[in-house]
Amino acid sequence: MSHKIKKDLKRKRNSNQSDNDIGNNFNNDNNEKESAYNNNTATISWDKISDEDKQSICLLIIQLRSIVTDLCAYALIWQATMKGIQYILERYDSIEGNEHTTDLEPDILVLNGLYIALISKLMNTYVSFTRYNIVTNKLAQGTYKYSSLPNYYINVANILNLLVSYYRIEATKILVARDTSQPIYGV
Repeated sequence: MSHKIKKDLKRKRNSNQSDNDIGNNFNNDNNEKESAYNNNTATISWDKISDEDKQSICLLIIQLRSIVTDLCAYALIWQATMKGIQYILERYDSIEGNEHTTDLEPDILVLNGLYIALISKLMNTYVSFTRYNIVTNKLAQGTYKYSSLPNYYINVANILNLLVSYYRIEATKILVARDTSQPIYGV
C-alpha cells in the first residue's frame, strides 16, 4: 500500500468515519489510480515519440499484419488438406461408378493459400530490408554499435522464402491445370 493511501486512511479514521466508509473509499481510490494508469498508457501522445521509434512501431505493425496474413494462408492450406482427406475417403463411401458427391477442389484452396502466404513473405521482406537500411545508415553515422550481419542474413532468408513461395505456387498451378480434384502434398 502506498504512503499516500495510508495517510488518507489515517486521516479518514481520525475524522470519525465508519470502517465501511473507509473501505469503500480505499477501493474507490484504488480504482481511480488504476484508471489513471490505464488512461496514461492508452493515451501516449504520438508527438512525444521519436521519429526513429515511430518508424520502428510502424515496421512492427506491418510485421504483426504479416503474421496474421500468414496464419490466414495456413488456415486455407489446412482446410485444403482436410478436404483432400475427405476427397480420398469419399472414394470408399460413394456407390461404385458414381462421381464424387461434392466438388471439393482442395488444390484451388492450396493455391489461394499460397498466394496469401506470398503476400505475407513480401511484407516480411519489406520490413527486413527497411530495417537493414536503417541499421546501415546508423553504422555509417557511427550511431549503431552492433554488426549489420544478422540483418543481412534475415534479408537473404526472406529472399529465399520468396523463391520457395514462387516454386510452390508454380508447382501448384501445374497440378491445378492437370486436375482440380486432387489433394496437393507437401506444401
